[in-house]
Amino acid sequence: MKKVLFLLCAVLSVISFSACKSSKSASVPGSDDIAYVYFVSGGQYVGKTVNVKVDDYTNLEATPAKSKADAEAKGVAAGTRHLVVSCNGKNIYDETISVKTGAKKYIKLP
Repeated sequence: MKKVLFLLCAVLSVISFSACKSSKSASVPGSDDIAYVYFVSGGQYVGKTVNVKVDDYTNLEATPAKSKADAEAKGVAAGTRHLVVSCNGKNIYDETISVKTGAKKYIKLP
């Protein structure tokens, strides 16, 4: 049942993104250049909400999964990005990553 629901959400997401696609804005260069980051954990952070700060200005929440297959995608701007992941005020991941447009990047948390 989880896989069917995940597949349905993935299809609807693709349809939504393609339906809303617009030309690139001059004020936001590369606004259509999205990469996907997934958070996985083999330990204490599975199922907990973590805070993700991208380049010190974008904040989002994620829930790490135990496996890559169950991980939830989070869209970030393609390119070199500095990610800081924290849970309950404690930094658990602090790295600079590089992702290309449409690429998937799996972040392994403790």
